[in-house]
Amino acid sequence: MARITAFCSSPDRCNTYVLDDGEHALIFDAGFDAKSALSFINRHNLKLEGVFLTHGHYDHIGGLTDLDSPDRAFPIFIGAEDMRCLDDDKYSLAYSFFHEHKTFDVACNPLDDEDEIKMPHFFVKAIWTPYHTLGSMCFLLSAEQALFTGDSLFHLGIGRSDLPGSDSEMAESSLRKLLSLDDGLRFYPGHGSGAKLGEEKRLNPYLSAIKVI
Repeated sequence: MARITAFCSSPDRCNTYVLDDGEHALIFDAGFDAKSALSFINRHNLKLEGVFLTHGHYDHIGGLTDLDSPDRAFPIFIGAEDMRCLDDDKYSLAYSFFHEHKTFDVACNPLDDEDEIKMPHFFVKAIWTPYHTLGSMCFLLSAEQALFTGDSLFHLGIGRSDLPGSDSEMAESSLRKLLSLDDGLRFYPGHGSGAKLGEEKRLNPYLSAIKVI
């Protein structure tokens, strides 16, 4: 049975998640820093198999500096359109929001829509949900009944689409993809707490307003 543990990093309380099976682990989003997640992994003697970034905003990738090292043995994944956030703080918002000129010389693997990533002990499907950023991804783990949504979907809300690199016109088509997923999934957002997806479809005004085709 998989365990999902959340770690919240300031100043805007971004969630970093560790999913593990008791021996192996994945990280979803690096937060401002990944120290707490790494400490948890080390304390429980877990083997880190991969890191998945839901998008390239600084509050979600700042912890890459904690994760990267010359002997790094695990891959890091990010949506192809958000690769630019690693070396352009206009798109990562590092400067405009946090007044830091910050770039990341970290090797990442770009992902496209419906890419399927077979890790040694986990299977992850990437669902491209552009609008908050052009490279926003949700990560589906069907076996664990888990969906990591970053800032594409919050409990009773959705992410902003008025930022550099956002596109509000893509929001409906992206959210429609999430509406097609199984109600029994539990989703884990980039900020705040999650819920069962079926419940969210009923209660979230941004989802319930979308007409089913």
